[in-house]
Amino acid sequence: MNIRTIAWFELRRLFRNRTVLFNLFLLPMILIFILGTALSNFFGGKEDFVPEPVKVGIVGAESAGKLPASLKAFMEAPEIADMLVPSMGLSRKEAVSKLRSGSLDFAVMVPEDLDSRIHSGANVQLEMLLGKSHMRNVIAESMFGTFMDEANGKQAQAIVAGPESGEQP
Repeated sequence: MNIRTIAWFELRRLFRNRTVLFNLFLLPMILIFILGTALSNFFGGKEDFVPEPVKVGIVGAESAGKLPASLKAFMEAPEIADMLVPSMGLSRKEAVSKLRSGSLDFAVMVPEDLDSRIHSGANVQLEMLLGKSHMRNVIAESMFGTFMDEANGKQAQAIVAGPESGEQP
């Protein structure tokens, strides 16, 4: 049998059944219209979203007037410096009151011996105090989450290879 004959009979058989026509042609067109309308706000037509910098209060580590070296290096990185506006020298009480008033978007409690704990492989935690804006909280949490991921890598290196290995560049 000729391939054209087989194709012709198959197409005739498909077009006889109305449910096949609906599923093959009409349903995809309806779904394209519905999804296109529903998702038009997310895709195309708008500029990329660039969030405003997050005002972050750093609490606890600056009693000596400076941040731990690892946190300072992290916050001075160009990608992070564009997104975070740090406010130093706050107590926990001041940070909470500024978070409630809205003059700060986020606050982080940093332990005094952060660097030595990271390099020795000891447990390190940052306490994060959330502000009023959910979006800014998510941005700041992801930034400091990245810092903690890097710190965990250095801790794992210190545990496996010894404390001296974490201090190498």
